[in-house]
Amino acid sequence: MAGLFLWIDFILSYYISVKTNIVYPLVFGIIYGIFNCIYVLKTDTLIYPILTWVDVMTYVYIVIIIALFALVHLKLLQKINSIKQGYLISESYNGLE
Repeated sequence: MAGLFLWIDFILSYYISVKTNIVYPLVFGIIYGIFNCIYVLKTDTLIYPILTWVDVMTYVYIVIIIALFALVHLKLLQKINSIKQGYLISESYNGLE
């Protein structure tokens, strides 16, 4: 669902708001972590071997994973923004704007 909002933002706006779009991967990661924790603790079935939810390292791994996905998300947004700016600049040089 968050991906749909990002593409709508991409289509409709000239600048991608990086500060507000960082919320999407953070919220998704936290919600997924909560569901993963509840499932693992209720069923004693590990989805991922490193996320056991019985020691502190699981929480460290979750923070690292969410941070990495947020950074990848930001880099993709920056790349999309630079592509859009390059496209609009090339249009203005061609007299299309």
